[in-house]
Amino acid sequence: MKYRNLLLLASCMSMGFMPSTDAEEAKVATEKVAEEKGAEEKSGDATAKKHPEKSTHVGSGCLVSESAIADMETREERVKEAEAKVAQKEAELKALQIAVQEQLSQLDETKKQIQGIKHQEIAKNEEKVKKLIDTFETMSPKAAAQVVSKVDEEIAVTALVRLSTVKAGKILAAMDSAKSARLSERMVLGDIVKKGAEK
Repeated sequence: MKYRNLLLLASCMSMGFMPSTDAEEAKVATEKVAEEKGAEEKSGDATAKKHPEKSTHVGSGCLVSESAIADMETREERVKEAEAKVAQKEAELKALQIAVQEQLSQLDETKKQIQGIKHQEIAKNEEKVKKLIDTFETMSPKAAAQVVSKVDEEIAVTALVRLSTVKAGKILAAMDSAKSARLSERMVLGDIVKKGAEK
């Protein structure tokens, strides 16, 4: 509106509709306003140079707002956090796998130790059985029955099974009827299991 009034005054002066005094005042006012306008334009340029972040140029003339940049940074942070969580889970899973593998190794080692102990026991028992058989071969059924009553039943049954049927029968006949029946039953079961394993 201010510039429009000045233009009207200048137009009146050129057409001779204003007195000379008024024309001079209008001229001075026009020049003053022009100076003020130039100062404002310079101030605006300086402000634009001082605060370039208000319109950031990216690429070839493309403008990106501050909010868009902040949003991109936020997304990048979220991606980094997600990657860190995934890496942590992978590390935990790897540690768990190592722990499980160690436990399996310990279990295998324990099984081997148990098997070794069993083999040692079997070897010891086998030696006892052989000695017991040799003893039975040289003893009377009554004396052999007394020995059988004192040794471990498993060893006794193993030895009796390896004797001849006649010799084993005489030894069992000379024993207490209850124990003789129990040993006879174990001998039958052991023989059945042995035949099943051979098949």
